[in-house]
Amino acid sequence: MLLPYNVDRITKKVPWVTYSLMGINVFIFLMSILVSNFSLPADREEGLRQITALTQNAPLPDFQGGFESEEEVGENRLQIARRFQLSPTDEAPLQEAPGQLDANQFTTKQLSRLRQIQALIIASKKLETPDDTKRLYVISHAYDHFTDEPHYSILNSFAYRPNDPSFLQRTFAIFTAMFLHSSLDHLLGNMLFLWIFGRAVEEFLGRKFFLSTYLLSGIGATFLQHNVTAIFTPSAMGVPNLGASGAIAGVLGLFAVRFYRTKVRIFYLFGWGIWAFVIIFAIVSGIIEAIIQQPLIAALMGLGVAGVTMYFVGRGNSWGAFRLPSIWVIGIWVFFLNIVPAVWQLIYAPNGGGVAYWAHLGGFLCGAMYALIIGGVDEGKAEYALEDAQTALQTSGSDEALRHAGALLQKDAKNPAAHEVAAQAYDRRKNLEVAAYHYGHAIEGYWKSGDRDASARLYGIALENHPYLPLRPSLLLSLSNHFSQNKMWNESAGLLTRIVDEFPAVPEAEIALLRAAGLWMKEYDDPAEAARMMEMFRERYPMSEWQSQAQGLERTARQLMAQRGLGS
Repeated sequence: MLLPYNVDRITKKVPWVTYSLMGINVFIFLMSILVSNFSLPADREEGLRQITALTQNAPLPDFQGGFESEEEVGENRLQIARRFQLSPTDEAPLQEAPGQLDANQFTTKQLSRLRQIQALIIASKKLETPDDTKRLYVISHAYDHFTDEPHYSILNSFAYRPNDPSFLQRTFAIFTAMFLHSSLDHLLGNMLFLWIFGRAVEEFLGRKFFLSTYLLSGIGATFLQHNVTAIFTPSAMGVPNLGASGAIAGVLGLFAVRFYRTKVRIFYLFGWGIWAFVIIFAIVSGIIEAIIQQPLIAALMGLGVAGVTMYFVGRGNSWGAFRLPSIWVIGIWVFFLNIVPAVWQLIYAPNGGGVAYWAHLGGFLCGAMYALIIGGVDEGKAEYALEDAQTALQTSGSDEALRHAGALLQKDAKNPAAHEVAAQAYDRRKNLEVAAYHYGHAIEGYWKSGDRDASARLYGIALENHPYLPLRPSLLLSLSNHFSQNKMWNESAGLLTRIVDEFPAVPEAEIALLRAAGLWMKEYDDPAEAARMMEMFRERYPMSEWQSQAQGLERTARQLMAQRGLGS
C-alpha cells in the first residue's frame, strides 16, 4: 500500500479556504446521513430491518434478460408515488420499448429504475406497516449498491445527471455535486488530497483566486465528464456524478505545475507487515486474556505490544516513508490511475458507473492550464533556483552560490532572497563593499514585500560586518519600530541613535530622538539620558512640530530625576 500524506513545504499563512472547504464537505456528508436516518417509530424500524434483509437476499438482476412482471412493478410504483407525492419524474410508470432491448438499452433502463427505486425507499419510510414495504423490495432489480448507502437517496437528488432535461437543474447540480460524497472512504480520500496539496496552492494564488479556481476546476471536470459520456457512452448519461475529486484534481494540476520539484511524502506498508501485526496481536491478547480474564485489557495490551514491535522491528522492512518530487507522484496518479482506467472504461465498460476518471482529468487540465497561464512554471523555476543558490552557499561555496544568485538577479533584479545569497557570498569573499550593496537591496526588498521579519533578521546579520550599512532613514525608523514591537530594545535603540547621529537634518531624526528619549526613560529607566536628549531636541529643532511632545517628555524626565535626587 502506498499513501501520500504530506509535502515538504511549510505555509506561512493559515489556509483558511482549504480548511473551510474541508469542513463544508465533512458537514454536508454528516448531514446527508443524519437527514436520511431520522428516528422512526418502532414498527417502521422493524419494516426497515425487514427491508434490509429482503434486499440483501434478493438475487442480482440478469443484464441480458427481461423483467417478468414489468407491468405489475409499474403499477405498484405508480400507486406508491401517487400516495406519497413523489416527484413528477418518478411518478410516471415505466413504459417498455417495443422489440427486444439490446444490452446498452437494457442497462440504461435498469439504471433509470434503480434511481426510481430510491424514491420508493424514501417513501417506504412513510408507510405504516412492515407488510406494505415488502412489495417494494422483492423487485428483482433492487440493486444492493443503492440500499447499502443509507444516504444515497439524498445524494441522488443533488448529484449531477447528464441526461437531466432541465438546464437549470443541471447547472445547480454542478455545484451541489462538488460537496457530496457517497461513502466515508470517498470523503476521507478527497479531503486528504485537498489538505496535502491545497495549502500550498492557496498560499500561491491567494484566498479569493484559490476558491474561484477550485470551483472552476469542478465545473471543468463536470464538463469533460459530461461530453465524454455523451459522445462515447450515451447509455451512461443517467448515471449520477458526485464528489469533490474533480475540483481537487484542479488543485493537483496547479501544484504539479507550480511546485513540480517539491517532495511529496509517501507512506508504504507491505502486506506481510499487516499479517505480522494481526498475528502478534492475536497471540499476545489471547495469552493475556487467558491469564487475567479481561478481554478489553487484553486487547489493549495486545495492540500495544503489536504496535511497539512493528514500530521498532518492522520499520523500514514492512512500513515506512519515502519522498518523491510532486511531478512524479501526480504524473503517476494522472497516467496510471486516471488515463489508463479511463480509456479501459470506454472500451470495456461503456455503461458507466464507478469512478469518474474523465472528471478527474478535466479538473486536472483546468488547474494545470491556469497555472501555465499565470506563469506558475517561471515562479517555480525562480523558487527552485533560489533553493539551489542557498544550498550551494552552505555546501559548495560562494562561487556556485553567486552563479545561481546572479542568474536569478538577471531575471528579477529586485529579488530580495537572491540579493541576500549574493550578500552573504560576497561577505565570505571579504568583498564588503559589494556585500553591503546586496544587503541593502535585500533588506529594502523584504520590507517592501511585507516580510518585515526577514528584513529585520537580515539587518541583524549584516550588522556584524556592516555597522553603517547604507539604508534610507525612513527604513531605519521602520526597522526600529519593528524591533520595539518585538521588545528588542537594544536593536531599536541602536537604530534610533544611528538616525540621530547620521541624518540629523531629515524629518525622521526628530521622531527618532523623541522615541529614543521615551525608550531610555521607560525601558532603560534612565530619565537623565532622556532629559539630555530632549534638551538636544530643543536646541536642534526649535521650530519642530513635535516641540510640545518633547517639552512634556522632558518635564516627566526631570520630575523623575528630582524624585530620585538626581542632579538636573
